[in-house]
Amino acid sequence: MHLKKLLYAGVITGAVALGGMTGFAFDIVKEADTVTKDSSVIYTMYLGMPEDEFKDNFSGVTGWDYWDSTMFKDWDSGSHALKKDYEAGHYSFTYEYKRKENFPGMKGITQTEILTAKFPRGEPLEHMQFVLALDSDVELNDKQVMRVIEEGEKFYKIMFNNLVNQYGAAESNLRAPFISPINGVQFGDSLDYTWKTPNGDRYTLSFKYCIPKYMKKAQAIYDQKYNHIVWVLLDHYNW
Repeated sequence: MHLKKLLYAGVITGAVALGGMTGFAFDIVKEADTVTKDSSVIYTMYLGMPEDEFKDNFSGVTGWDYWDSTMFKDWDSGSHALKKDYEAGHYSFTYEYKRKENFPGMKGITQTEILTAKFPRGEPLEHMQFVLALDSDVELNDKQVMRVIEEGEKFYKIMFNNLVNQYGAAESNLRAPFISPINGVQFGDSLDYTWKTPNGDRYTLSFKYCIPKYMKKAQAIYDQKYNHIVWVLLDHYNW
């Protein structure tokens, strides 16, 4: 399919043992399937999980880059907006684990997996996110970009079908093209589906892609070294 046609047409776990987080190599398609077989639990994370339990479970994890809210500059400064918002209950403390490695068979393409957990002050886990992405740190031609997007569609469809099997048809969907506020050039697309469970939990699955050459035309700001071409986000929350 031609890139412009794609741009305007859109793109239509069970509890995973933490031992699976130790080490580095992973199969991104299998990971998508394993994690979303029971999407209520991701690497032992579940809504309502106490923060101490989360920290205990993840204390021995290796092979992942770790980030948390305190890494914001001046978090400990009393004047910092994020700390004030956290103390007032308007901002959640965030833990993030990320790993990436070369994507097999595609030079210059990196596969990335990200786990995010958010805890309001003194409260259990209220929002968790699972992300799979394919990034490029090299210049790609149209054919190569299309292949990356097609690879992304593989794990997106697996995740989508697993959610449908668990929760039925999505309650809503939204397509939101990425448009540059600078010159109006479209440089990508996003498709979001949302499910609501009987207990009020919500799941949102988002498929997003960007075309590097259109991003340049749009003068979009993005990470020059690890540029997401396609990424899939699964959000689980109860708001």
